[in-house]
Amino acid sequence: QDELAKEYKRLLRYGGFLGLWLYIIAGSLRAFVSILFAVVLQYSSVTSYSDVKYWHEFKGTFNSAVGTTFVLLTVVSVINMTLMTRTFIIRSKLGDVIKKFIG
Repeated sequence: QDELAKEYKRLLRYGGFLGLWLYIIAGSLRAFVSILFAVVLQYSSVTSYSDVKYWHEFKGTFNSAVGTTFVLLTVVSVINMTLMTRTFIIRSKLGDVIKKFIG
């Protein structure tokens, strides 16, 4: 019984919230970089058209890379959810969880 409780805690701590933790870390990093980018542009001496164009393109590239990252994180989260719902601990308490998520 004690071993089962330890497995349950470990499973939830490291596996169950993996997707959530990845989203939190990636979202925080994106917010930090966006704020840093805005502050640097606000207080820097970027006034020429070529400099403004460069930084605008850089911001577009960054946003594109972040979008791709969030797509990959979504796939990882779905895989994580699938693995978690196949464990006997989750199935014994919640039944067929996939049907509950899908509707």
